[in-house]
Amino acid sequence: MAIEPIAGLVPQSYLAPVAVGHASPAAMQAPWTPAAHYRRGLPWERDTTVGPLIETLVTVAFNPAAAFREMWQAGGMPQAVGYAAIMAFFMAVITGVTTMIYLAAIGALAPLTMRPPAMGPFQPSLQSHIFPALMRLTGRMIATNFGNSVFQLSVSAVITSGLTHGLMLLFGGARGGFGTTFRVFLYCMASTALLQFVPCGGIWVASVWTLIILMVGMSSAHDASGLSAAGAVFLGVGVYYALLSLILSVFSRGSFAAPLGLGF
Repeated sequence: MAIEPIAGLVPQSYLAPVAVGHASPAAMQAPWTPAAHYRRGLPWERDTTVGPLIETLVTVAFNPAAAFREMWQAGGMPQAVGYAAIMAFFMAVITGVTTMIYLAAIGALAPLTMRPPAMGPFQPSLQSHIFPALMRLTGRMIATNFGNSVFQLSVSAVITSGLTHGLMLLFGGARGGFGTTFRVFLYCMASTALLQFVPCGGIWVASVWTLIILMVGMSSAHDASGLSAAGAVFLGVGVYYALLSLILSVFSRGSFAAPLGLGF
């Protein structure tokens, strides 16, 4: 005996898929793809306030696979650039303030460690002018560090993400566009900046960890295999460092500078 379908009900297999969560405005206008429309978006992409900023920072830095599985594949560029700019300014402020504290401590201890005759009549002048001078120096350092971070974002991130995206296309793993790759680099570079304050080699810790989460993030953001993402990131960053070292060696007569570009 055949079972007749109940009138008014549509079999589940014929129901159109319903998007869950949030999709970026650009994704809503783009041709339908499951990855673009079913991604919930990073917390910062959905809400640009302090709480989502911290949540995005922690998730990207320590759980990049989950973070970039949710990141929009289309749109979201203003949020990514704003996130990176905020973290760059935050790093510049921390660097400037910590340097001021260090120099202030040296200045406070100087009268105790120097012989009184060596200070002479300049001791009152030194004590009355050292802290205003430190404040001016701190302001200059914050501005300089922020400018350096913006330069790294505008040059290093663009070059490395461009090389990496080209390799992803070559390996057949680029499901999203260049904007997806560029935003992965912005979020990763900005989120690992605080690791530079790790004692004894913080710049190396930040660089290595950024490279690792870039590989994981590229795989999750593009829905690509881990091998193709790791190869594209490793080769792309490697080519960038090779070009950077070549340029620096020309201008510095064979000397090589410290790693640049994978952190602020």
